[in-house]
Amino acid sequence: MPMKLYKSLDSIVNRIRHSRKRGLNSYDRPLLMKRINIKKFLSIALVALSISHGGFLYAQNTDAVDLDQLKVAFVFNFSKYFTWPENGKWSDIENFNICVNDSKASNAYFTALAGEISQGKTIDIIDISEGSIDIGKTCHIWFIDQASFSKNRARLEALGSSDVLTVSDYPGFYLAGGIMEFVRVGNRMKFRINSQAAEDKRLSVSSFLMTLAMKN
Repeated sequence: MPMKLYKSLDSIVNRIRHSRKRGLNSYDRPLLMKRINIKKFLSIALVALSISHGGFLYAQNTDAVDLDQLKVAFVFNFSKYFTWPENGKWSDIENFNICVNDSKASNAYFTALAGEISQGKTIDIIDISEGSIDIGKTCHIWFIDQASFSKNRARLEALGSSDVLTVSDYPGFYLAGGIMEFVRVGNRMKFRINSQAAEDKRLSVSSFLMTLAMKN
């Protein structure tokens, strides 16, 4: 594993550690209910950023890891393998915005990515739960957790052709117009890519990532 990858993951871990020392914000609160194992997060991230047997990214034993942390590591990886249109949001917004709903522990873990770099942009985590943020104009990635999918379905449909990479663990998200869906198969975490939905939103996905996705 390249040294720069270890340094990046160390930075993520340090941010998780630092979040415990500072004042709690809306994303920090769930961390009180579920403590993060720093070493475990690092190992999960390394698994998710590696190529596994059979060409899929997965955890060898998802029962022994925190699936919420694993999903965050996947999203961090996904951010590097999609290309956004040069005109519009990509050139207008300085940061790389990952948007989440403040409704589940997995969303709290996204704060560990704040300040990391993806495609030359600094990652910022944005809470869109209050509904006042224009997702299409603000978000590069929108992670919709399963618990909040139903109440956000109308917002998802309203995106139209906006260049937002939508990701969710909601069963059937792929068929509901979403671009990436997490799928748990036995003890493996896999994913589907709706390439047509990505194309409709003017997002280009790398052929490398397509080879790792589940075949429909």
